[in-house]
Formats: sequence, C-alpha cells, structure tokens
Amino acid sequence: MKNYGLDFDDALAVQALKELAIISYDEDFDVVEWVNRLTPEKLLRR
Repeated sequence: MKNYGLDFDDALAVQALKELAIISYDEDFDVVEWVNRLTPEKLLRR
C-alpha cells in the first residue's frame, strides 16, 4: 500500500473504509484520495 504518512489508528480505519465513507472531523484522512470523508454536518445535509 502507498505510504500516506498516517498513524496506525488512521491507517487501520482507512483499510476498513475502502468501500464506505468515514464520518470524521479528522482531516488526516484527506491525504488518501479514495477515502470519502464526511463531516457530521455534511452527512445530515444529504
């Protein structure tokens, strides 16, 4: 896997989220281009 510089917790979450979106304020996930991160506010607007 490409090295994105994520810590272990974030890397584990990214691996689990390959097919899903993550609801988080943690912008560290934005470095992985195929991760769909939503804030709680964006999720509620859907």
